[in-house]
Amino acid sequence: MARSPEPKPPTVAVLHMLALGEGIFALPLLHALKHTDPPWRTVCVARADVAEILAASGLADRVLLRNHPPGVRTVWRLVHELRRERPRACLALATSAGNTLLAWLSGARRRIGYDYAHLSGLLETVPFEGGGVENYLSLLPLLGVARTVSSYVGLLRIPAEAQERADVLLREAGCHPQTTFVAVSPISTGKQGEKAYPAERWAEVCAVLRDQGVPLVLVGTSADREAHQGMLERGAAPGVSLAGETPPLVLAGVLRRAACVVGIDTGPIHVAAAVGTRCVVLFGSSDPRRTAPCGQGHIILYRGLDCQPCLAGPCHRNGECLRRIPPEEIVAAVREILGG
Repeated sequence: MARSPEPKPPTVAVLHMLALGEGIFALPLLHALKHTDPPWRTVCVARADVAEILAASGLADRVLLRNHPPGVRTVWRLVHELRRERPRACLALATSAGNTLLAWLSGARRRIGYDYAHLSGLLETVPFEGGGVENYLSLLPLLGVARTVSSYVGLLRIPAEAQERADVLLREAGCHPQTTFVAVSPISTGKQGEKAYPAERWAEVCAVLRDQGVPLVLVGTSADREAHQGMLERGAAPGVSLAGETPPLVLAGVLRRAACVVGIDTGPIHVAAAVGTRCVVLFGSSDPRRTAPCGQGHIILYRGLDCQPCLAGPCHRNGECLRRIPPEEIVAAVREILGG
């Protein structure tokens, strides 16, 4: 007698990830969906650079691209693609009205998100507690899925070709395999008003570390090149900017080779933590209880003012929460990790 075919796994749509950190935060959630019994088939909606991370992880069965800002035609094309996947459920990670509407239009009978979300009446909700790994994982019980891991460390895979490209960039920068260097991620692209440590203070941090013999590699987008150059004007040891030269998986390869990564609480910090590199992290508007890097040995610099955390913007205190962190404290934290 012929065996009946195995039933197809149900599909869950995971919407959407527009920032690098959001993609990293989602990895434990995707791990649980893939390793439950029976497993879910996951269709993610993400920005192109985040899609690269998700695809390489092997935890997403399909990734649909979300252009930002989206046009009407591209949104309807995305809705059409999503509906063709016939999702049984939808997890709305973002709280925007657009994301909630996308979940509603997906055709999924179950739409799970946060009570803080715009148009939350269209969703089954759990409390929103500032995002991060734990808040993403809090969506799983409504779907009847248990967590499998609580950290993204080890879930980010770097393809061989991406690591090779990273190693070439580092060699060209004078950082050979035996070189102990520190990577710096000084700018939170797109959030300079909320997560901005003054450029002149970054310049002081860089100069002191280089005068102490620590080579530096600055990472960021092409828009950061000019700012990086100003940060690297002084200092004895080598200092180089790779701004605009490190797509996400190449960035992961660079940060994997670093002895320490120092920067603002933003995507590259979580990429570094995911590949096991210790970090010094400056927290301003965001909450380290929710979005501190996973793993051991990181140093968090946070002042805990009465206005922190605050994501409302604009800041009415001229970024005091970050300005209260002196350059010498950052340098000391880096030296502590290097010495450990």
